[in-house]
Amino acid sequence: MQRQRSGGYYKQNRLQQLRAFYHVALHDGFTEAAKAVHVSQATLSLQVKALEKEFETQLFQRVGNRVQLTQDGHILLELAAPLVRGLDSIRDVFNERKGETDRGRVVLAASQTVTQYVLPSIIKAYKTRFPRVDLVLMQRGAAEILSLLQRGEIDFGFIPEQAFPENVAYTECCSSEAVLIVPRGHPLAKMARVTLEDVARYPFIHKRPQRESSKFLSEGGLRYSGVLEVGDSEAVKKYVALGLGSAVIARICLRPGDEEEIEAIPANDLFGKWSYGVVLIRGRYLAAPVRKLIEAIAEAP
Repeated sequence: MQRQRSGGYYKQNRLQQLRAFYHVALHDGFTEAAKAVHVSQATLSLQVKALEKEFETQLFQRVGNRVQLTQDGHILLELAAPLVRGLDSIRDVFNERKGETDRGRVVLAASQTVTQYVLPSIIKAYKTRFPRVDLVLMQRGAAEILSLLQRGEIDFGFIPEQAFPENVAYTECCSSEAVLIVPRGHPLAKMARVTLEDVARYPFIHKRPQRESSKFLSEGGLRYSGVLEVGDSEAVKKYVALGLGSAVIARICLRPGDEEEIEAIPANDLFGKWSYGVVLIRGRYLAAPVRKLIEAIAEAP
């Protein structure tokens, strides 16, 4: 009798063990995985060891401070991933089947430009329409957003267009003209047509982590003086206004009143149009609140 209870208890815990294994695989280690599933690393380790004992195989091998899947681990991950994702989304599916599509949780990560200049009015309208939806907005760089997306820690991302892995789908939602910003009265602002050679003659401020503007200059074989590397568009505009250099930003980053300190020169022909869009994992289930937010982003003017 005791043996039957033990077996039943073990099977009831199999989903927890598979979930533990899934998150260790996604995070390449136990530390971050333990945070994701809200258990201790010791508990997580025991759950993975229980699976290894049941399947009589090693699922991970340690490489430095991280772990990597073995060949058998890859096989089990392929089988376990849809089960775990289905379990994690079951409440959203249940609410949707009941017709309750105005409640749930949405986790979105967006780049700095999108967070500050594109999303505020969209998020305000969405929260007004769906007050029962818990919305988490994270500001991150594009590379980190893609990593969060692959690990299943966010529902979708909103980032600049770039090269994406095969399992990531990108849909453009908005674009912005590139502008070269200079202090008022700067020699470049007085020119009828500005070339890359002209830009390279003056100190230049990089916007980090995006450095497409400096890439254009470098690929053109031009030598230029990079005086600063700044990660925030508002800070870039401030340093340009102080006369420390010129910079390239998206026109959507300009606010009323900026023209009092800086001048914006159209620069699409020099640095190209900047496009921003939603990134998703192909085939991954999206709850109704997530789909509705994506629709709101796509339909925004």
